[in-house]
Amino acid sequence: MTESVQLPESPQSLPGKAQKRQRRARSRKIILAMTLLGVIGFTAFCLVGNLTPLKALQVLGLGVGFVKDKIIQKPPFDGRKQVNILMLGVDVAFDGSGAARSDTIKLISVDLEKSSISILSIPRDTWVSLPGHGHGRINGAYQLGGNEESTRVAMSKTVVSNLMSELTGKQVPIHHYVRIQTGGVMHIVDALGGVEVNVEKKMDYEDPSQRLYIHLTPGLQRLNGDQAMGYVRFRMDAEGDYGRIRRQDQFINALVAQLGKPDEKDKLVGLIGPVLGMMKTDLDANDLQALKRIVDKVGMAGIHTAQLPTVPCRKGRAQVVEVFDTALAAQTINDSLYGARPTVAILNASGRTGLAREVGEQIDAAVYNVVAIGTAQEQLTLSEIITKDLYKDKATTLATQIGVDKVETAAAPPAAEYGTHTPTPPSAQITIVLGSDYDPASRDTQRAGLP
Repeated sequence: MTESVQLPESPQSLPGKAQKRQRRARSRKIILAMTLLGVIGFTAFCLVGNLTPLKALQVLGLGVGFVKDKIIQKPPFDGRKQVNILMLGVDVAFDGSGAARSDTIKLISVDLEKSSISILSIPRDTWVSLPGHGHGRINGAYQLGGNEESTRVAMSKTVVSNLMSELTGKQVPIHHYVRIQTGGVMHIVDALGGVEVNVEKKMDYEDPSQRLYIHLTPGLQRLNGDQAMGYVRFRMDAEGDYGRIRRQDQFINALVAQLGKPDEKDKLVGLIGPVLGMMKTDLDANDLQALKRIVDKVGMAGIHTAQLPTVPCRKGRAQVVEVFDTALAAQTINDSLYGARPTVAILNASGRTGLAREVGEQIDAAVYNVVAIGTAQEQLTLSEIITKDLYKDKATTLATQIGVDKVETAAAPPAAEYGTHTPTPPSAQITIVLGSDYDPASRDTQRAGLP
């Protein structure tokens, strides 16, 4: 996991920025939620139920131009088997007016043969090369593209593609884009009657210049549009912008879970038009249907999410973030593009100091991604691996390698502490619990019999 840091709000530098900041502040909302509803998995089509493809397209306002023979015969993504989609969340009118920067940047990688979707979040303050403009924050690429939507998107695609290619040493093309115009999202959340979210901590922050007033208490509660906006924008804690990205993903999971309830479907149909009215994309109906089929197959839990690893630094007077560990960044990008390694947390419940770290050093980093090592709050006798059905096969292989006999898919990991750099429990797909019965010699015996 990325080390927890605090990233202060970046100062604005362009003339007349104060008023533009206020306008943007009213609209920096739940960007990823809109993307999921409109693009990832054709979620609206999934959730409305038994609508036919043509009826769903009519409800979504996409019926014109997508006739039945095209839907059936035209291959999605122009026949490509692996596709990269750039998602930008900005607050700027679709007519090209305004000068907003991209507040959220995500690279969505779709593998049609593997039926997989990965989403890589790129911190908006990442320091990059901006062609023709020297260096700057990556969120400035959209603005520097000029006054036309096409040139702004092209500039953003170039900058992100160049960054990915530089870090991996391989060309990383971007084939499509989705741009979210975020104004009005707050009203959509209110139209749903709010969204139920488990607020992880007390959040108090005010910035009158941005009309931002966040006052939330911990616990499960239904957030209205204004509160949800504050929840996904809050970053004045140890995690800074990294926590903001993580909470966006948490919120979208809560939103999808709510929209999946039978009593919410009637509301959804009425919201689809306004939601897609906030989007611009070069994806067509065949592409959306292909995404829908993958989401149907793997579920939300099967969508891999990651964040480009960066560290805070200063460039002159500017506070930014920069890729420091290029090897880790390359591995993270490759996981997103070509197949993610299952994430693993290791908990020491044995009472023997250093056991979890010792086991972690023996796990093949090319196959498994160890994201956290912690200590269980109470000592346990039996060792086990806890996972979900989706990752059972990989968990079983790992259990054999490290000499753990039990793989459990119907239990939750025990309470644990992960240290000062991990203030919230990591979300790992596989959790290794090392009890007092764990015998490293058994691990060595098991490993000796493996290829």
